Amino acid sequence: MESMSGSKESLCISEMAAQGVGLSQVPRRRLALSDPPGMATGKIADKGYINQRTGLQRRAAEVDALHPPFGDPRVIRL
Repeated sequence: MESMSGSKESLCISEMAAQGVGLSQVPRRRLALSDPPGMATGKIADKGYINQRTGLQRRAAEVDALHPPFGDPRVIRL
C-alpha cells in the first residue's frame, strides 16, 4: 500500500489553500458523521462510488447544518 505522506489525501487544509486550488476544493467546515455510507442504504453504488443524490437526500439535515446560519455545535469551522 502506498504511503499517504506524498499523496494529495495527506495534504492538510492549510496546505490545500496555499496551493491555490479553487475555493470549491478547499473545505471550510467539517461535520463528522455517525455512520459511514453503505451499499445497504443506497449511498454507495454497485461500482463502489458514492451516490451523491442519495447521500444528499438521506443526509439533508447534516448538509443543512454545514451552511449558514451556523448554530449546530457538531460543525467545526476551519
